[in-house]
Amino acid sequence: DLNSFTNNLMVTVERLNEMNKKHSFTLKNSLVFKDDINRYIYMRESERSTIRVQQIPNGYSRNIHNSHEHFY
Repeated sequence: DLNSFTNNLMVTVERLNEMNKKHSFTLKNSLVFKDDINRYIYMRESERSTIRVQQIPNGYSRNIHNSHEHFY
C-alpha cells in the first residue's frame, strides 16, 4: 500500500544521502591530496627538505587504486 511504499522510499533516499556524503568526502580528500602533490612537485629543493611526512589517516587512500568499488 501507499504507506509502506512511502516508508521504503524514505529509507532509500536516506541511504542515497549517506552514500553521497561518503563519496563527496572521498572526492574532497583526493582533490586535497592532488593539490598537495602538485605543490610538492613545483617546490624548490630547499623548501622540500623542511617538510615532514605526516601520518595519513586510515581510509584516506583506501580506494585510490580501485575507484569502481564502494568507498566504505
